[in-house]
Amino acid sequence: MAVLLFCAACKRLKGRDEHIGWTVEQRRRRLSLVVNNARFLLLPEKGFANLGTRVMKLTLDRLAVDWQAQYGHPVLMAETFVDPQIHNGVVYRAGGWTELGETKGWGRCAREYYEKHGRPKRLFVRELAKHARRSLQAEHLKASLAMVEEKVRPRCTLHGPELRSLVEHFKGVADHRKWIGRYPLWSLLAIVAVASLCGAGRGQKDIALFARGLTKAQRRILGIRRNAAREYPAPSQPTFSRLLAHGKGADVETAILLFQEQMRGPAPEGELVAIDGKEARRSRGQQILTAVTAKSLHYLGSLPVSDKTNEIPVARELFKKIDVVGRLVGLDALHTQIETAQDLVTEHGGDYLFTVKDNQSGLKSAYSICYPPGWRVFPPRPITPRVSWTQEKNKGRNEFRAIETCPVTSERVCFPFVAQAARVDQQTSGRKKETVWLLTSRPEAQLSASSWLASRRTYWGIENGLHQRLDASAGDDACRVRTPNAVWILGMFRRLAVSLFIEWRSRDVTRKWCTMTDFYADMRKNNQRRGFLLVTSKQCNLGGKNE
Repeated sequence: MAVLLFCAACKRLKGRDEHIGWTVEQRRRRLSLVVNNARFLLLPEKGFANLGTRVMKLTLDRLAVDWQAQYGHPVLMAETFVDPQIHNGVVYRAGGWTELGETKGWGRCAREYYEKHGRPKRLFVRELAKHARRSLQAEHLKASLAMVEEKVRPRCTLHGPELRSLVEHFKGVADHRKWIGRYPLWSLLAIVAVASLCGAGRGQKDIALFARGLTKAQRRILGIRRNAAREYPAPSQPTFSRLLAHGKGADVETAILLFQEQMRGPAPEGELVAIDGKEARRSRGQQILTAVTAKSLHYLGSLPVSDKTNEIPVARELFKKIDVVGRLVGLDALHTQIETAQDLVTEHGGDYLFTVKDNQSGLKSAYSICYPPGWRVFPPRPITPRVSWTQEKNKGRNEFRAIETCPVTSERVCFPFVAQAARVDQQTSGRKKETVWLLTSRPEAQLSASSWLASRRTYWGIENGLHQRLDASAGDDACRVRTPNAVWILGMFRRLAVSLFIEWRSRDVTRKWCTMTDFYADMRKNNQRRGFLLVTSKQCNLGGKNE
């Protein structure tokens, strides 16, 4: 009897935006809460009085629910256009739609090209939820709508002199050499960056071969100076070896972090900070302790672990480099130490999320007292602020996780600043049940059982999201570099590549599954054109298959 089509809302509508009263940034982040009624057709074969109004009402009554089921979030407002030369908009006016005036008569005829067609349309809007305008213009969205803003990637807001290329960031790195020949330090670092983004940064030999494959024009733009033969020679393997062995890693990391913020925006404040160490297979014991945001994989910083120490004191040094104020920091059981907890909470203003294992047997015994011997997991109990569980299927296996939290005090378990303890039982089909003990300094009001279970699950994303990509795609395990400083600097560039890959994948709308191999292939297209422009250009453009 009728056909209705709803699609994404228009990016910019002056009448609608003034009617809602939101800012430009709010519109960018919340536009998916508005839908456009692109088509409304009443079939001429059958009809009766008030058919259009009736169909429209029934459709709008269930639109938010259907949108939630399909796209994971509801919608708050609908918009539509009516051509006054063909229709009068009687159905929309009778259905409670608000007319906001006419458009200016422009239409899009290409992706980013508009032309004036001289046929302005009448604009109608209608709220689908109570106080929809108030919600769209509010400073913070409701909890049920917050996921809409989380899916929107940060936007580069730098302009003019602030918008610098990675090459210009490298020019701020102090040169450790007393004599500079044909290869400025920033030029060598730029070549390492391009090679890493193109998947050729496994070691000094691969980087030298990559530099040899650059064109003369590319070498000139990257800052290589001409020799007596008026040519731009490619740096050799020993040149890169000396750079990586004696370069100032702290300055290089500062330049990389500034460039990452320019490309991706600041790291999300609400995400868990995951800290974990990794040792490359062929590095003869060289470890790198890395801090990333567990979900978006923003690279926050790293430090090498020397042969005469372990990750515990290095983690406390890493706290000084990264901003953990008000953040939840996740570490594995090795770091469940009194000194680490005191340093993180008192000196740096963060909250810890620790795992308790046999290295803290007394602490584990104290936590066991909080749970009676008859504590059960199966069958699952109702979800409450202190009890939660999840069930999912991964790689053909059913996985069940249940958590129960318990408020504790430092005096009770002899651990500083502890606010909650938790017991997690994990059951995977075909395996034995595993019990894990957790503790955190965040109170129950800020970290519920369901949030805690999700945070712990998210923490291990550093293994699947970062370490696995470093091994399988970035060639970290295949790298034979063993000098501690060289391992650290090359690790920075690989972690930057993983971070930019996450951003690149979020901009790719033509494929559901993208891997680091696809990212490297895109960077290497047309003689490394994409990777070269990413390092040398001042425009924040990662590209992607939709560009």
